[in-house]
Amino acid sequence: MAKLIAAILVLVLAVSAWSVMSWQNSYRPLDLNLVEHYSQQDRTVTGRAGVLFTGLIMPEYMDDQPDLFLRLSVKPDKVWPWPFSLLTAENHPTVLLDFERFHEREPFTPTRLIDAWGRDADSKGMPYIDKYLAGTLTWVSPRDRLASGHFLDESAPSSWPTFAQKPTVNARLWYYGVGLNPPGMPHAAGVNHVVELATTRLQAEYPELEVRHANAPIGEEVREAVFELLDTGIETLILASTQVSHSTFKVLGKGASYYEAWRYAEEWQRKNGNPPLRIIMADPMGHYKPMRDAFVLLLQKRLDSLPAGTDVDILLSSHGMPWDRFPDETYPAFAAPYYAGLRSDIETLLNGYDFGRTRISQGQDVYADDYYDPENRYVSTNEAYRAAASDGYDIIITLPTTFYAESTDTLFGHALYAFEGLPGYDPFATIEHADWSIPLVREFQLDETLVVYNGLPVGAVAPHVAESLADSVRSILVNSM
Repeated sequence: MAKLIAAILVLVLAVSAWSVMSWQNSYRPLDLNLVEHYSQQDRTVTGRAGVLFTGLIMPEYMDDQPDLFLRLSVKPDKVWPWPFSLLTAENHPTVLLDFERFHEREPFTPTRLIDAWGRDADSKGMPYIDKYLAGTLTWVSPRDRLASGHFLDESAPSSWPTFAQKPTVNARLWYYGVGLNPPGMPHAAGVNHVVELATTRLQAEYPELEVRHANAPIGEEVREAVFELLDTGIETLILASTQVSHSTFKVLGKGASYYEAWRYAEEWQRKNGNPPLRIIMADPMGHYKPMRDAFVLLLQKRLDSLPAGTDVDILLSSHGMPWDRFPDETYPAFAAPYYAGLRSDIETLLNGYDFGRTRISQGQDVYADDYYDPENRYVSTNEAYRAAASDGYDIIITLPTTFYAESTDTLFGHALYAFEGLPGYDPFATIEHADWSIPLVREFQLDETLVVYNGLPVGAVAPHVAESLADSVRSILVNSM
């Protein structure tokens, strides 16, 4: 019997090892540089076409996608599915935050400690708080000036790196915990609504068009969508991003949405005898006027409420990146037509009012502070607010141009930096907003200047966003053979 058990164990380990090696070796990077290929691609459709809409979707509830922040933190070729991940797990300490005081920056006495999986005890059932009381946990001070500190449990190994655990438990307790009332992140519903509207319009015009939608960080979902499309017999695969603008980081680079979809298309070809397939990358939504119209319409509604003679500053805010650390990032070039068009549209709009001084400012929510931008080469959203107050403007109206559905960024992560120090802003206060088809507007009084976050193009103006997404595909389908 002992020999039989030993033989079975050897067989199981051998099969598991082979499975792990097969999974690891299945990740084939592209030979093609999509950034270089983008401007040279042939946009002529051959045969029947299919569309894959792809981009980041934040889940409505944390447990809908509990490993999202892991996937966002590491490359796809390092995220192995269970149970193979158990066989290759590295031993990282477990990150812990206090259930209520998750935002503390200085050492304190916790009352209940939670890990990235929402547990308050380790795998052996030992409560983390008992470990704290026994003096076996370590406090780690934050590196970022607005981030929280955390506790580390070296005796409870985790397969996730700490830089993935920390945002996960933070999101679990803050964004998806006390952050919203009623609970439920609106991003997924907002993005899905836009994609559904765009799909309906495109299929009304092109009844034979096959369409799928996949959450870019979820490799299995993207692979399934690509395989389903190609199994229908299409000869042209159109990749359309649900991001407002392309970037190397989120769309064209390794691990990004277009890159991973293209990889899966090549995998499908290898498995099916390498039939011919044309892949076309659609332009960004922001290159089409309806995307700009969505924000301009929201702005117009606000401007209509202002009296003549008001000094008005319009702020075009964006996500932001530490640009000096990524000199080859393509976002600035891709976004340039979008912002040029927005400026022109807003200037035209402002000409119809009898305001006092007007100007259009531009800033980024994050990565423009002293740590990431010590030479102050870039303007942060917060700096733009303070400049408007310093320059005596009556109002500064923020258009969060990188987004069209509220997410963990706009509601919490970016807001923490954008609204820092504004009177009345409490980053950890629960946001009360029951109907996400109505834009969330946030207002603060900074000296004599009213600071307005004007909300996102949801509800009545969402069809304009959908039209821009449809336009990005239409511009390719008009070249059908």
